Amino acid sequence: MKYQIKAYPNGEVNASIVREKPLEPLHVSHHSAEDSRIVMATVKAVGIALTVLMIAEGKIYGVAPATLCLSTVPILRKPKGSSGLTRHGRRQIECGTQLLERHCRRDCLSFLTLTLPDSAAKTDNFIGFAKAKNRFTTWLTRQLKKNGITDLYVGVVEPHPNRSRNQGRLIPHYHLCYQGRRNGRSWILSPTAIKEAWFRCLFNEGLCEAEGDSSACANVQRVKKSVGRYMSKYLAKTRSTTKEESPEVLSKVHPGTWHIISRSLVTLIKQSIKHRFGIAAETILDFLAIPGNPWVLYRGDVTVTGSDGTEYWVGSYAKVTQECLSAI
Repeated sequence: MKYQIKAYPNGEVNASIVREKPLEPLHVSHHSAEDSRIVMATVKAVGIALTVLMIAEGKIYGVAPATLCLSTVPILRKPKGSSGLTRHGRRQIECGTQLLERHCRRDCLSFLTLTLPDSAAKTDNFIGFAKAKNRFTTWLTRQLKKNGITDLYVGVVEPHPNRSRNQGRLIPHYHLCYQGRRNGRSWILSPTAIKEAWFRCLFNEGLCEAEGDSSACANVQRVKKSVGRYMSKYLAKTRSTTKEESPEVLSKVHPGTWHIISRSLVTLIKQSIKHRFGIAAETILDFLAIPGNPWVLYRGDVTVTGSDGTEYWVGSYAKVTQECLSAI
């Protein structure tokens, strides 16, 4: 059995089995509802690729490969935003902040908070809120490229604590981190220009009046400490505020992903993921399994149980320190 390792820039490490040969197509005439429920539960636990592998080997809850094919199981997608800040979104934000500090000087980074004017916050135009945010990130991308800066930015959607408490419903606002200065000098985009752009995006969606005051809608500051600490605070606040809300409420409050990230930064994250196979992967797995390892913050295994009660290992996950990650 061969293994593969994926190590992300934020220190997360995933291990799984390497498929040694391609799977043959499974021809199916019918499948039972119980089989569908079992396979969907396994997909949720270990992912589609490993589920297909386990089905082909006949190891998932006794489901025979000749009677079931994953493609015959309907996979219903949830509305965007219904899960709030997902595990993938949190990982993208954590990896993005790590790479921002790695590729930009800390005193060149800016932290931006975008809020809604009082008149807009009292409406139910949540789709307009999301569209205004998309308009602004498009403007930000264009302006950064115009000034010769790579459009690397990452952010999170957070329910505004005071407004949400006062109105008895979630009111979103947005936090973004990006390179706002060049070599620690003056702003690439002045705070006034940012406020006017955000106000213009709101106005185009009918969320504010043309003669309104834009000064309270956007706040940009220089990052003085770790940008990861800035974002981790708002990640925790977002999770704690939304964990009790229903998917219907979350998808209404923000009909889209709850993390904000530029395409350039997504590409950079993908390029920064470390892949290890064979003996190197086995060595890393053994190292992560050492009890009391000071370089491993946490670790766990993913297993599925066969119909005979036997547990099958399908993967591991861990979080390691940056020092350990650099040695992988």
